[in-house]
Amino acid sequence: MQDEPMDRPEATSVQGRRPKSIRVQIVLYDTDPHALHSCLESISVALHNAAEKSIICDPAIVIGDCSADPIIDEDGLGRYREYTSSVGIQLYEYTHFGKNLGFGGGHNKLLPGAKEDLCLILNPDTYSSPQLITEMAPVFDDQSIGIVDAKQLPLEHPKSYDPVTMDTSWALGACLMIRTSIMHEIGGFDDKSFFLYCEDVDLSWRTRLQGWRVVHWPHAKIFHDKYLDEDGVFIPAATEPEYSAESSLLLAYKYSRDDIVDKMIDTFLHSPARFHRKAVDAFQQRKHDGGLPDRLDAEHKVGQFIGFDFAEHRFSYAD
Repeated sequence: MQDEPMDRPEATSVQGRRPKSIRVQIVLYDTDPHALHSCLESISVALHNAAEKSIICDPAIVIGDCSADPIIDEDGLGRYREYTSSVGIQLYEYTHFGKNLGFGGGHNKLLPGAKEDLCLILNPDTYSSPQLITEMAPVFDDQSIGIVDAKQLPLEHPKSYDPVTMDTSWALGACLMIRTSIMHEIGGFDDKSFFLYCEDVDLSWRTRLQGWRVVHWPHAKIFHDKYLDEDGVFIPAATEPEYSAESSLLLAYKYSRDDIVDKMIDTFLHSPARFHRKAVDAFQQRKHDGGLPDRLDAEHKVGQFIGFDFAEHRFSYAD
């Protein structure tokens, strides 16, 4: 594990700093209402604490629901709005989409009209540290930084980061803060290519192609529940194997790595897992239909493929 950096922007100092307006975007799909309650309560406290220190202003929470039936009813919506208003949240919007748009599609649907300085993309199965926003927002005082992600607990993501500059290959979509202007500039998530998984990698790499830095900030902490087997090995979500396999193929193709595409296809075709063959079939169907993404990064400036990972890893969950 890398040590946390000693130097960081002073969170309690407001001299010379203009408070940044911020919106929090959360997309739901069959979300446990109790988990959602914890998520909203914790992020509201984090927003309130940062606003009290004049680090942020005009905090807003915007929720999109991809579930077949609304997760939040009118009574629940009223209670949430009453609570968030009591801690200074100026805007609380809830939209039931009525269909599953996927992770990126849901967030893109919430984005039009957003004018805040910063946008926090947040999973509903997370629980924020009271100082999450207090730690993350000041990082954007560095005008070279476009995206920041937080340290996940109880299991950190193994992707590496520079212990001095904090630069990292990509930022995790479970808790990712980005300049809203960048989201508009690059068109948000590529929801046409990525329904689930890899959309955060692609967003990060397109941001870096525009000259912005992506950094990891371990002082900012968030709880993101994970499941382990009896040996302590990470158990992926039920949707992860199939969707991540297809998305990985699309990501390698988009970032001009035909060698990685060929290696993945060969590996998947020799795999006993049915979802691997399904991913190859879906990729080939897109190719036949002309539905593959436009290609980027022909000079391989940002796309990082270490085996089938998208960054060097500091450790393995299986160790």
